[in-house]
Amino acid sequence: MLNRTQKIIVAAAIITCVAATAGAQDFSFSTPGGQNVNLSSMRGNVVVLLFSGVQDPQRRDGLKAMQSLAERYQGKNVKFCWVSINSASELTNDQLSSLAATAPSISV
Repeated sequence: MLNRTQKIIVAAAIITCVAATAGAQDFSFSTPGGQNVNLSSMRGNVVVLLFSGVQDPQRRDGLKAMQSLAERYQGKNVKFCWVSINSASELTNDQLSSLAATAPSISV
């Protein structure tokens, strides 16, 4: 049974999938390791994007729910990404790497 947070993430995944098939614009983000990730590189997958800030009190719950879903859908065509809304001056790569370590199945 999915909890409330997981249901919200699943709903977001469905919306993202519909938007992707409707010709959404491509965008990219970089990982703490300096790798650039383009949305277009995930074509053919369901992509779950969680936009959040490090100060967001629900960030931990959201990451836990995404990690649980990532484990559940491991081996399927589903990609999970947490995207920081903080500016680069507010957050270091070390902080992002630390955050990524709490959810190893999710791209940060």
